[in-house]
Amino acid sequence: MSRIDTIKQKILQLDGGAFQNLCNEYLTKKYFSDKDVTMTALGSQAGTSKTTKGTPDMYIVEHGKYIFVEYTTQQKSLAKKIEEDIKKCLDISITGIDCQYIKKIIYCHTSSNIEVKDDRHLHAICEEKGIELVLIGIDTLALDLAHECPAICRDVLNISIDTAQILDYETFIRNYNSNALAAPLDTEFISREEELTAIDDAFEKTNIVILSGAAGIGKTRLALRYIESHVQNSSRQVYCMRSCGVTILDDVKIYLDRPGEYFVYIDDANLITGLEHIVRYVTEEYKNYDLKILMTVRDYACQRVKDIISEIAPCNIIDVKPLTEDILMQFIEAQFPSLMTEAKQYAIQVSQSNTRILFFACKVLEQGTYKEITNVSQIYELYYGKYLRNELHEISPITIKVAGILAFLGKCRIEDIIRDEIVTTMVGVSAEKLEEEIRRLHRLEVINIFENSVITYADECFANYILKSVIFDHRTLNLKTLIKEFFYKQRYRVVESVNMLLQVFHSKDINEQIIAVIKSIWDEWGQSLSFEDFVQYIQSFARLNPTGVLQKANEVIKNTLPVICNQEQFDFKSNNTEYFAEDKHYEDMLNSLGEMAETQYAKMWSYVNI
Repeated sequence: MSRIDTIKQKILQLDGGAFQNLCNEYLTKKYFSDKDVTMTALGSQAGTSKTTKGTPDMYIVEHGKYIFVEYTTQQKSLAKKIEEDIKKCLDISITGIDCQYIKKIIYCHTSSNIEVKDDRHLHAICEEKGIELVLIGIDTLALDLAHECPAICRDVLNISIDTAQILDYETFIRNYNSNALAAPLDTEFISREEELTAIDDAFEKTNIVILSGAAGIGKTRLALRYIESHVQNSSRQVYCMRSCGVTILDDVKIYLDRPGEYFVYIDDANLITGLEHIVRYVTEEYKNYDLKILMTVRDYACQRVKDIISEIAPCNIIDVKPLTEDILMQFIEAQFPSLMTEAKQYAIQVSQSNTRILFFACKVLEQGTYKEITNVSQIYELYYGKYLRNELHEISPITIKVAGILAFLGKCRIEDIIRDEIVTTMVGVSAEKLEEEIRRLHRLEVINIFENSVITYADECFANYILKSVIFDHRTLNLKTLIKEFFYKQRYRVVESVNMLLQVFHSKDINEQIIAVIKSIWDEWGQSLSFEDFVQYIQSFARLNPTGVLQKANEVIKNTLPVICNQEQFDFKSNNTEYFAEDKHYEDMLNSLGEMAETQYAKMWSYVNI
């Protein structure tokens, strides 16, 4: 059965009140979501699915004119029923409204059997009074719900048309803010005028713009502000994408199913499953889409995302920098006016100009003295630790360990986790017990489980805190073991988790411990693995062990036969390594050496004879 037929069947099962509620949501979404209108439902009891007598069933006031809405689930003698209801709407003795003030009548019904002559007759009745008539039958309603309102299908009809990873602007913000622990997205926006102009300028050159920056710097807030100030009032249809761990391409085909003007925002693009397929699909010229894509990505994942996209379409990258102290002070004064000046200044100092951490710090400072906070790790501990103790006080050490593994691995499937002997061994439980612990975390609203399979954290920052806590505070998980066991299974995720620990907490002690672990594994694998395997590890963590990179490069050079060639054949300015490395593994090694250009060891580059 097609999804359209499924939607029709669900609609036909609705009683009169439920059908009215469905149509109210549908009409609001399709016709009035972006308009300044007043809507009043006369035909249903507030907060229920019960109908009440009234004409019209709903009315909308738009610019001083009325739009009347009528509904029916009647099947027999439908044309006669519609005509009777229309005439009631036109009767001033019933509505108290003269026809000159009625702009339109919308009539929603559940039939496909209105004959052409009846359709013409009904329209003629309204046209005689200078009023537009819109008839919406079950065919039109089902098509629109499938293609334009999947969320209504999911929420009202309990039909999963999509995976809920593509949302409109308002729903995206509402869903994000629904997590009580997350820093809200609807705080007052301050400054960033230069970045907003830069985004505008970038879109003049390309259709894809990437906002790159550290976690918590304000990338998502900036992107949403751009949509609000530069896109919302345009003719473009705006969609926001956020990954829940499953492929999103089918959703894209639902929402972008016809040529048109679109603006797509992709949050944390590096976490989107099949990003390259999405970009390729929406940029294919034959589709005649007028499409702009704005995406955010953490700085340490930017190059990988750029490499993916650049193979398909050109893109521009904008680096999002920290706000100045003066701007951060304006933010605090707008959001936390009751804080003492000294506390505000201290919050800025300890948060190291990170907007998200600044928000957490101010929330903590509202509850106590600023002298309790000396670093970012303590901000996280005071902000999330209280929640962990108060709300999750019954959580066991085993459950915390499972939460830590899930935080390290990121988005994953229950069936893969419980079948993984490494995970069950780390936790020290059976596969059945492991699944039970995962379900417990879901009931506690620590994690989300999508389609009864895909696991994601409800709050990414809380996941960061859990991971730091289990590895460095309570030491219930060993970072070295985690890296060794999962690096060659989930390389990019392991690197991302390590980068997060390095960048988010701004802790010298944590960073030193991580670097020591990386070097320890480096020494072990350098002796035991083949060069082809080991070079993947080198490329991933070159910046954390530049001396090790040089040592390995020296070893490779000594074991490589020299090649006599004419230097004039090389275009050194192009920075193209293919001249030097016929083998992909050697090219990776060269790229790792290139990484050193941004480290304190950059001057040593001139001594590498390659």
